[in-house]
Formats: sequence, C-alpha cells, structure tokens
Amino acid sequence: MKKKARYKTALLLFLIIAAQLGYITYVFAFEKEGFHNDEGASYQFANADFERWIFATDDGRGSKNHNQWLDSGIIRDFITVQDGMEFRYDAVAYNMWKDMNPPLHSMLLHTVCSFFPETFSWWYAYAINAFAFAAAMIAYYFLIKELAYSGTIALLACACYGFTPAALYTFIFLRGYAMLTVFAILLLWLHCRMYRLRFQKVYPHLAGLFAVMLLGSLTHYTFLMLGFCFTLVFAVYLLCRKQWMMMLMYGESMALSVVALFLIWPPALDVLAVGNPALEYKQLPFFLELRISLLYWTREAVGIPFRFPSIVFWAYAVTVLIYVLMFAAAAAFLLRKEERFRAFIKKVPAALWRRIKKIPCGFRRLNKRYMLCFIVSLGTVVLITYICDMFSMGEFADRYLFFIMPYLTAAFAGAAWWLVKRSTKRKKKLRLMLAAAILAAAVFSGYIKTPDHALFKRGCSGAPLEQLTKDADVILVTGNEGRFGYSCMSVRDSASFFAVTPRDSIEEDTLRELGKLPDDGGRVYLIARKASFLPEESDREEIRSGQTMTVAEKMAEDIKLSEVVREYSQLPWATMAEKVREENSFLGTLCVYRLR
Repeated sequence: MKKKARYKTALLLFLIIAAQLGYITYVFAFEKEGFHNDEGASYQFANADFERWIFATDDGRGSKNHNQWLDSGIIRDFITVQDGMEFRYDAVAYNMWKDMNPPLHSMLLHTVCSFFPETFSWWYAYAINAFAFAAAMIAYYFLIKELAYSGTIALLACACYGFTPAALYTFIFLRGYAMLTVFAILLLWLHCRMYRLRFQKVYPHLAGLFAVMLLGSLTHYTFLMLGFCFTLVFAVYLLCRKQWMMMLMYGESMALSVVALFLIWPPALDVLAVGNPALEYKQLPFFLELRISLLYWTREAVGIPFRFPSIVFWAYAVTVLIYVLMFAAAAAFLLRKEERFRAFIKKVPAALWRRIKKIPCGFRRLNKRYMLCFIVSLGTVVLITYICDMFSMGEFADRYLFFIMPYLTAAFAGAAWWLVKRSTKRKKKLRLMLAAAILAAAVFSGYIKTPDHALFKRGCSGAPLEQLTKDADVILVTGNEGRFGYSCMSVRDSASFFAVTPRDSIEEDTLRELGKLPDDGGRVYLIARKASFLPEESDREEIRSGQTMTVAEKMAEDIKLSEVVREYSQLPWATMAEKVREENSFLGTLCVYRLR
C-alpha cells in the first residue's frame, strides 16, 4: 500500500509541475513582450569571445563602436557561439572574471548555445530555467514534507508556490536566479533534516551543505548572505544545546565552502574587498529601503503586501481607543455594585495568568523550523537591502529576493495549516478544503497586487522591433556611451546600425557620418529613447535661465527629439520622417521613426 501511495503522490506532483510549467512557458512565449538589459547580458557574457562588452574600450571608459555605421553581424557574433568556439569555457571565465560575477549560469548557457552555433534564441536560456523549475518543485515538495510531516500538505504548498507571481517572475527571468532558487530550497531542506535529527549522525548532510553552498555561491554572490544567516542562526541553536563539537563541524563545513569558492573563483575576493560601489549613491535611508524590500518579498510570495500603518490609520486607531476606554470606564462605574460584574472582574486576572502560563508549553509544541525558516529569510532580506540599492533599481530589484521567496511561501503555508487545524479539529477533508482555499486566495491576491513589470509589455500593436528592423538600417539614439546593449539586442537582425548618444546626435561629425549610408532604397529607422530628450512643450530659454525644471527636464539632454528627426530627415538618403509608433521597453518609452 505504501508503494502504491508513493506512486500516487509522484503522479500528482508530476501533474502539478506539468501544469505550472505549462503556464509559465505560455506566459514566456506569448505574454512576455520584452527583456531586461541583464537578460541580454547573459548571452553576451556566455558567448562573447574574450570580450566583456561589445562597445567598451580596453580601459572600459569609452565607447569604441560609436558614431559610425556598423554591420549588425558584430552583434550576432557577440551573443552567439561561433563555429570553432563551442564549449570554450575559458572565454566564459574570462568574461565573467572581468564582470566580477560568478560563472556557473553563464557556463551552462554557453553549453546550451554550443549545441546551436551561430543561432540565437531566448529559448536557450529559458530551457535552463525550465529544468531548474522542475528541480525546484521536487526539492520544494521534500522540504514541505520535512517541515509539515505530511505529503498532502507538501502537494498543497507546491501547488501554491508554483502559481505565485514569485515563481512566475523567477523562472521567466533569464538570469541565474532560477538556479539559485533550487540551491536555496536544498539548503533549507538540509538544515531542516539536520534539525529533525538533532544534529546526530549528519555527516552526509554536512557534505551536502558544502556542495550546495559552493554551487549556490558560484551562481550568485547573494547566496553567501543566505549562508551567513543560516550559519548564525543554527550556530546559536547548537550553542544553546551545548553541542560544541557539532557546532564546530557545522561551522567548518560552511566556512570551507567559502574557502573553496575563493580558490575556484578568486574574483569573489575582490568583490568582497571592494564592496558595492552603488552604495555610495544610495538615495534613501536603510529602513525606508527595507520597507521596499519587504513589500516586494511579501507581495509576490504570499500576495499580502507589507506596509506600515500610515499616520492617518494611527490617528483613527487612537481616537477609537479613547472612545472605547471612555465607554468601558462609564459602564464599569454604573455596574460597580452589581455582584455578577464584581465576580467577573475578580476572575479576569486568574484567567489571564492561566493563559500566560500556557505560553511556554505552546511554544515547546510549536514547529520551530517554520520560525527558523522565517528568521533566516528575514535576515537575508535585511542583508540584501543593506548591500544593494533597492530604490534606484525600482521594481526590478525583486530579482535579488527571488531565491528566498519560497521560504516565505513555506512559512505562510505552515501558518495557514496551523490555523485550519486549530479551527476544524478532526475534520480532515474540511481542513484540506480550507487550506486549499487560503492558498488559492493568496495566489489570486498576488496577481492582483503585483505589477507585471517582468513581462515588459510594449504597449503597442505590431511586430517586435527585431522583426520590424530585420534587414533594415537603424539609427539608435538611446543612451550614453557604452550603454547601447539593450537596444542593439533588438536590431541584431538588421543590416547595419549607427549608435549615438543624445548629446552628440546632431553634431556636425555625426551628421556627416550618418550621411555616408548608401542610397540603395532600403528601409531606415530611427529608434530614440523619449526620456533622453527635452519634452516638446518645454521652454528651453526658461530652463537655461535657471527657472524650476520638471524631473523629465532634469534627466534629459538640452535637445528635443523633433529637432533630431528634422535634421535626420534632411540627410541625402532620407525620403520621409514618419513616426511609426511608441512602445515601452526596459529603457523606457522608445519612439520609432521611419526615415526611408
């Protein structure tokens, strides 16, 4: 019977994973309309031939492919594996060494791309995420089963997490965070196993900790923060239990994984020594950034956004409390001679004391692993917030929290199950129905309250830019020197491209170089980032005189897009200046004009 039950559980888990992976794949294929700059960078670092950044000079300070017409083949060569460069992991290591990021995900992506040389597809990176999703859900099942001692609850929790915005965004984002999530779930599972075994005869688990910590750290450095929080919490636990030898062995296994990281990947030492330069430009105090991190974490993982009550709420609460106390005082004065009221008042202290005495007993019966899980994940959120500039990165800062979102979902599922058990007692079917309803409500609430920023909705109809610009010549006026990468990913199939900054877009040298395009009658497009230019309604004289400027005017160059279009429409080969459309992208709103 047990064997039959295992087959039934495996089948149900397979169906859950298949349904969730089908949904995530559908969103990736049909609803995700654009990509983050770093998703393109995944291909650049994985497939470039010993060249970290296609536009940077050797010293990394300038832009070498600037202000001239270039064959778009250099973009395709940069993001695809060339013949003869298949499985060249030394090139990947060089690129990641220069980028100061760990190489594991880039090496896996290079492996996949090596089977398809000189071709590009976003599906190559998604294939890694798809396998990571299946591995994460299997590991998540065993984790929840370890926490709740129930395969049924584990299946419910898997059904909950796999459909959350947290899982969707994690596994459609083409970076190493999907793999990182797998290692994070395995790390918690190993700790829960050791906790249940009271850290007795756990030598295989210590070896597993070493391997998972090393692989996770080689995927992304934020995994070190998670490992630090685990080490701190469980070292204190072992210290309280006076398991001195096990505490030393546990600490050694975690420390050795960090030493192995430094030996295998020495740039990790430079990252820890230098720190994060972005911290020098933090715009918000730490506790305000922490509120932002907690909002992202809770909103996507359990559908309940974390918010401190506003000052208006506290004003209402204090007012209501004052009226309640006044009413209670008046009622007590009127009933002061009533025997039943006096007897009730005498019983209140004893009843409260009985409740207080039950707290230690209830705490001993509590499943403390859920609490430890929450403490570790919360500590990791605090560390990540301290290290990273969450405010400047906006909604996309949630990617740093992807790998600990399953922890919060697990803690939420445990709390929901505890409440259901307390309210339904022995009615098992009713318990399952209520638990499923709570988890489904959390998933539904998450989709309502979470913006779909990871889908990069273009906000327009028509073909994607890579199809619109296929075999055409394209002028890109989208960013500063060395930062054309995102736009160039969209014109990888064009005939040629000309990348120029807004500041230099109508200089004489630029116009002279632009005029060298052959007059062969082919299509020519201008793609310009709207926010890089002054709004058309702005008064340039008022701005130059020092009067108050809007935020858009402060961020823009001292030039209007209409002036650029007018100058380009007068080039020798130009025949029109037709605005094709505006669309949203990672860079903001892009304006697309056809010039020929």
